[in-house]
Amino acid sequence: MASRRRPSPTTLVFLVLLYLYYAPSCAFSLSFNLNFSDPSAGSSIAVAGDAFISPSTLELTKNTRSTGIQNSVGRASYAHKVPLWSNSTSEMASFTTTFAFQITPDKDSLPLTGDGMAFFLGHFPSVIPRDSYGGSLGLLLTNTNGTGDGRIVAVEFDTFFNTRYGDINGNHVGIDINSVNSTASTRTTRPGKNLTSLHVMEATIKYQNDSKMLALDLLIDDVLYQLIATVDLRRYLPEEVAVGFSAATGDIAELHQILSWSFSSTLQLESKKEAAPPAQPLPIPSFPSTSSKNHKTLVPILVSVLVPLLFLVVCVAVVLGWRRHKKRRANEDSEEECDDRADLERGVAAGGPRRYVYHELVAATNNFAEEEKLGRGGFGSVYRGHLILTLAGAVGGDQDRREVAVKVLSAESSSQGEEGVRGRGEDHQQTQASQPCPIVGLVRQP
Repeated sequence: MASRRRPSPTTLVFLVLLYLYYAPSCAFSLSFNLNFSDPSAGSSIAVAGDAFISPSTLELTKNTRSTGIQNSVGRASYAHKVPLWSNSTSEMASFTTTFAFQITPDKDSLPLTGDGMAFFLGHFPSVIPRDSYGGSLGLLLTNTNGTGDGRIVAVEFDTFFNTRYGDINGNHVGIDINSVNSTASTRTTRPGKNLTSLHVMEATIKYQNDSKMLALDLLIDDVLYQLIATVDLRRYLPEEVAVGFSAATGDIAELHQILSWSFSSTLQLESKKEAAPPAQPLPIPSFPSTSSKNHKTLVPILVSVLVPLLFLVVCVAVVLGWRRHKKRRANEDSEEECDDRADLERGVAAGGPRRYVYHELVAATNNFAEEEKLGRGGFGSVYRGHLILTLAGAVGGDQDRREVAVKVLSAESSSQGEEGVRGRGEDHQQTQASQPCPIVGLVRQP
């Protein structure tokens, strides 16, 4: 079986640095899905004014004549604050919300209807402004703009024609920014497929933090109405907001009912971008600028790219230098080993000790058995063995089975021991007669 190749240190360093630089930033996510036919859904909702949760719907205004359904106002919002943007990074959240709802006009008032409802983002906790019934839709004090804790951004579903609020007609949707005078609006007047035609409608509102686009898709039966505007939410809203619904009636009444509601948002809590303070609230939304970026914007971008890149280059250079040093040391060790082997071969060729195969010594010493161990010498342990030796100078290569002493050089002293063997092998012809225990052979390694 082929062994798997391990990644090189250079590759590992590169991958780690790449991950650290491009790893996803820490993000806060929020998501919920409420069906108001489920009694448990009410635990996630805070109601105010005339709003209440019935057994099957979320009612935003009064729904019984006995209590008087004219001049009714109510709000219902998610019970917890929702992070919208980060002051430390100026990052904004992206969110998507979808809700099914129905507006039912008072049959005694037809063909007149009013006044409508809205999805809003505003100060947490949500508080209904006084005198915000009728055309104010429970969003703002009549004939005023939102300031301080009263700031608000909303998508309205308006069913009454209020000329003082700049309405385009009596059946429309609009995007409101700190005012019920809509920044953008569109008519919803298809016969039988409008806000008051008794259909269960589905609205989807999306906000994209990169483009700052706030978009509405409103589906009434098979007709799709769409509305879009550019809104920098940091200009108009605090970092944490309430999200929910408001509605109001005036002298003419109707029911405003939410059947289901889902919401999801994601806010990046860390960013590689330079944090910039939010702009002051403005009465109208700003649109994308076509001017080029100046050098103040370019500098942090270059720094954020070049600093990690320089760090990566330094790390790679260190790793490559370490690998070259290690390879050079290995080559030097290999050359020394080759020189040692050459010296040994020259000794054998000169008539010195014979080279044996390791398994021959294993057989000769009974696998280096303890009972064959004679003791320990200067360079390692010594074992008794029996080898078949070729008699030096014998004609025809006569052999003799002879008892020998096998010395096992220890790892610590093997280099010194081998030098001694080489020296004694080179002088073998001259000194054999004077050696008390002549060397007859050697093994380089097992």
